[in-house]
Amino acid sequence: MAVLDYYRGTGHSPDLSTVEKIGAAVDALPDAEVVLDIELAMAWLGQQEFATEKTALLGFCIGGAFAIQACATTGKPACAISYYGQLRNPKKPIDPITLAPELNAPLLLHIGERDRLITNTDVNQFRDAAQRSPAPIEVHTYPGAPHAFDEWHRPAVFRPIASSEAWQRTLTFLEWHLTHHQRKHA
Repeated sequence: MAVLDYYRGTGHSPDLSTVEKIGAAVDALPDAEVVLDIELAMAWLGQQEFATEKTALLGFCIGGAFAIQACATTGKPACAISYYGQLRNPKKPIDPITLAPELNAPLLLHIGERDRLITNTDVNQFRDAAQRSPAPIEVHTYPGAPHAFDEWHRPAVFRPIASSEAWQRTLTFLEWHLTHHQRKHA
């Protein structure tokens, strides 16, 4: 496993004390550099003694959006999972909806029905655009769940049922695409 530090090249950690400051920090991230870091991390993982033939991406929030970008632009992951990765951000040079037709690995997307950062229109546009890609996608929307519904340490947003269902789907998806799916069928 590798965990990326999006801010490693800045020399400091951004102030993430408010929603506005988090938004500003996310907007300032250089997407191309982060996706390159993902590609380099996957290459590094592939060179380790414990390496397997396949690598998956798992991202939450902006990490989910970057997982989608990497799934469309790098050609390296066996699959990707995005938990409430923002599908459209007008302050970013490109968004996952635009990249959806280019997806080249299976994608599992978890979205809260009441996510204020991801509209139903965005979800539908992403789903429609992704149908033009060669990769299968699964989009699951969780009733009543807000953005960050999997963050157990934030009682205001944590939704245990949505979290549990999403996690079970994630494990099944990973098991299928990292192990079972590699079997040859006659």
